[in-house]
Amino acid sequence: MDIGAPVADHSSVRSAVVALAFVTGGCVTVTRAQNLETDAARAWVSEAADQRITVDAPGDVPMTGRIAAISGQTVTLRGDDGGAFAIPVKAGTTLRERNRVRGALLGGIVGTAIGLVIGALVYETLSSPNPDSAGGREHPPAVVIPLGLLAGAAIGMIIGVAVGTERSLEVR
Repeated sequence: MDIGAPVADHSSVRSAVVALAFVTGGCVTVTRAQNLETDAARAWVSEAADQRITVDAPGDVPMTGRIAAISGQTVTLRGDDGGAFAIPVKAGTTLRERNRVRGALLGGIVGTAIGLVIGALVYETLSSPNPDSAGGREHPPAVVIPLGLLAGAAIGMIIGVAVGTERSLEVR
């Protein structure tokens, strides 16, 4: 038996799937508040102060811009052209912020985990029986696993940039 030979371990696959589920769940966060004057809503607004947000009020067209001011139950957004417009916030209104950089980082982490698992599985799958080798198995070059890591990270980052992460504030 070759002590250096990798052994298929399904616990690492399970761990990667659990980690993937936690990281993917971190891509969307939702804060719910009764109105804009609650502490949770104020905290969400202060974090989104310099970000582009979309306000989607029931019965209205979704509006996108940066938060200029909040007073009572009205959000004033500043458009790209510098103009400001006020949107009344009523029950069912959602304020959303999308961040592509954070999406790329999370996508890279998820992609790296997936690439590690796929690289290890390919490494083990491509090994072949060889009675002349020390452990009775011949393995492909060990570079397969790092290549899986790099490919997974690159693909994950591309997907992460496209999808982004989303934070939203729902007013009930």
